[in-house]
Amino acid sequence: MKYSICLLTFLCLSVLLSAQAQQKFSVVGRIIENNLEGAPIPFAHVYLNGTSFGTQADVNGRFVLKNIPKGIYKFSISMVGFKTSMKLTSIDSDLKNLVERLDENVLDLMEVRVKGQKDKVWNKSIRDFENEFLGRDISRSEVQILNREVIDVDYDKAKKVLTAKAEQPLMIENRNLGYLYRGFLVDFQKGITRMSFKASGYFEPLKPSSSKEQKRWESNRKDIFQGSIKHFLWALYRNKLTEEGFSAYYYKDRKYMGMVPEFKADDVVRPTSDSTVFLLELKGMLSVDYNYNFRQNSKIMPVSQIFFNQYGELIDPYSLELYGKMSENRMGKELPSDYIYVPKN
Repeated sequence: MKYSICLLTFLCLSVLLSAQAQQKFSVVGRIIENNLEGAPIPFAHVYLNGTSFGTQADVNGRFVLKNIPKGIYKFSISMVGFKTSMKLTSIDSDLKNLVERLDENVLDLMEVRVKGQKDKVWNKSIRDFENEFLGRDISRSEVQILNREVIDVDYDKAKKVLTAKAEQPLMIENRNLGYLYRGFLVDFQKGITRMSFKASGYFEPLKPSSSKEQKRWESNRKDIFQGSIKHFLWALYRNKLTEEGFSAYYYKDRKYMGMVPEFKADDVVRPTSDSTVFLLELKGMLSVDYNYNFRQNSKIMPVSQIFFNQYGELIDPYSLELYGKMSENRMGKELPSDYIYVPKN
């Protein structure tokens, strides 16, 4: 069975990093209600979506984000009872004394929920959800949703569709990669042949118990990156597909194509007005083989214009659909979008 999956992160999942290692900046501000009183909103989550830069505001609604590389990010603020704020923000200097206003989410405030003890139906549904959301091939002892009780799951027997939502931010501890993900589950749907989800949040690096554990995390992160769509785009931009273990060719779809054109990396990557962003112009479905540490095949179907940055991050995750191995990664194998891949050579 094949799945097509789009990740907004996460993710959903849309960061333009034009970073220079020596340049780091800070964002300082406070969060208040968008009304005449302008009361502070304590403990809201403030983050650059999908990255490892995030924090919670203090009791007075004040926050500080530090050590941010120069770039364009989706600056996000989420709080239960308020509408999430997310806006594209260029960070090329320190941003101080920001005042961010949040609107109340009337639907959240009006909703009255009576929760009892989770029953057997919920327990079965939550296991199905975790299998699809986190991934079936990961160890539950290493990747766990710490507050799974906040998740509401529903299975429509007639349509055979599993949906899920959460009123509180999820906390996903990943001892395999060394991150704690704090994120809002925006949407989750799993049908017979398709699964998709949207999440908005940030990654906090865990503290390793030893240097050995830190090395294991770094090795696992590289293993997850290799063969991924991000790795493919990273190599494509640098014209290093062969060196990185990739080979690509247009897939012949008899319904749409006659003679299959030859895939040439130099012909499909176009510059844009932003020196860190590139346009990928595909002439049809692309078949991608990866054969370095392992073998796999994936297919990339363009849906709309595909933009990506020099780190291989998709600007719009919904601009393409993935089939095959690349489509199998779930939240249990997600990396922050500011993860920087360093080849062995």
